[in-house]
Amino acid sequence: MNRNICAKLKFFFKIRRLKREADKHRDVYIQNGIKPKDATQYIVKVGGEIRIISKLSFKNMKSRGIFPKNMTSEHLNKIALYKTK
Repeated sequence: MNRNICAKLKFFFKIRRLKREADKHRDVYIQNGIKPKDATQYIVKVGGEIRIISKLSFKNMKSRGIFPKNMTSEHLNKIALYKTK
């Protein structure tokens, strides 16, 4: 039982750290002149790995075939663990 609790805590703290990092990324994008709409950051699980992706990198990943071509940002909103404003 202790291992299960430990794993949940590690997951919680990893997501918490990634949330803070995503908010910082968004602020930097806006300061560099990217539209706030395109500066949206998502925390998703891609290929078994939890990572931060921006809306612009999502478009790039769709063109490379990591995400299906018919996937929209609405689908991304549904599968995202967290989304910045």
